[in-house]
Amino acid sequence: MKPFPLIAILSALHAIALPAAEEKPVKCELVTLSWSGNIKNLYYVSSDGLKTMNVYESGFNIPEEYKGPPTIAFYTDQAVAAMPPEKRPPPVGIAKLPATGGSVLLLFTPVPDSPGKLDVKVIDNALAGFPLGAYRVFNLDPKPVLIATDRTVHPAIGPQRLAILKPASGDPVRDMDVRIAVNGKEIYSSSWGHRENRRTTVFISPDPRGHDQLLIRKFFQIFTPPPAQP
Repeated sequence: MKPFPLIAILSALHAIALPAAEEKPVKCELVTLSWSGNIKNLYYVSSDGLKTMNVYESGFNIPEEYKGPPTIAFYTDQAVAAMPPEKRPPPVGIAKLPATGGSVLLLFTPVPDSPGKLDVKVIDNALAGFPLGAYRVFNLDPKPVLIATDRTVHPAIGPQRLAILKPASGDPVRDMDVRIAVNGKEIYSSSWGHRENRRTTVFISPDPRGHDQLLIRKFFQIFTPPPAQP
């Protein structure tokens, strides 16, 4: 499947303006993930008033319904978040939601050399075209990556792009050989436990902690069919 770009990747926080009062409200389903450590008590304002959010490193949160300005400003101080917009100091992070709404994934990462600040990547989280048993791969590295599952080599995924990979048919529960190459060099080889009843989101990101300066992280969304009607 041809890769397609992320909705948005936000730049340094000081370069982004605060939300304008005349912004047209949007309706979104928010799913969150922290790249580095849990984040407790992030405050923001929606059409329903002041809200709080916890963001975890271990996996996606339960989706939260949001209605309000498309620009969300996050604060760590409840009293500050409750101030009128013109009186608030700069936020710790900003997310710019798509005007069309829908389901979005907010990926929180620390801003280098800015302690306490957060970069918020806003990513399309729609499940259309993301079937059970597939892998949604985000390449956050500046170089294209090539992935093979079992003996199937998938098209290269460009920098800052994503692709949805569907492994070849096989046993619904099995170990699957996975290999990843960059610039013609294999930098990752492992066996992943494959399940046809779940969707798997994979992030490939530059990180000094990872092998060859790349970190590969996987997060699962398991599908449980509804109980049969008597």
